[in-house]
Amino acid sequence: METDPAVFQLDKEALSVGASVLTASGRPVESFLLLERHAVKPSSPLPPQSPSPSFPQIALDIKALNPYESSLNQIDRPDIVCFLWDNMSKRCALEPDVVTLNILLEAGIRAFWVLWRR
Repeated sequence: METDPAVFQLDKEALSVGASVLTASGRPVESFLLLERHAVKPSSPLPPQSPSPSFPQIALDIKALNPYESSLNQIDRPDIVCFLWDNMSKRCALEPDVVTLNILLEAGIRAFWVLWRR
């Protein structure tokens, strides 16, 4: 049974899940590149037509970015969580919420334990 690819729309939730799954499967660089390729700042106007229907540009919000950051914590990559925290405003035009702060605090604890185990 063939499915028309146009049936499946890539939205911010699907992009977030995709990035989280790639990260959980040990491919954090690919997940970061996926977000970089598709995500645009929410304040930026979306292009009238994406370069390709299979590679749409999507305005992320903080609720879509939080699961990705949480998955980075799960694979012991608090360094990337901290990088995202430091650059969230200028790269994504997003402001953290209480969930994001909780993820950052967990990243700090994980960073301590990662360094302590060395």
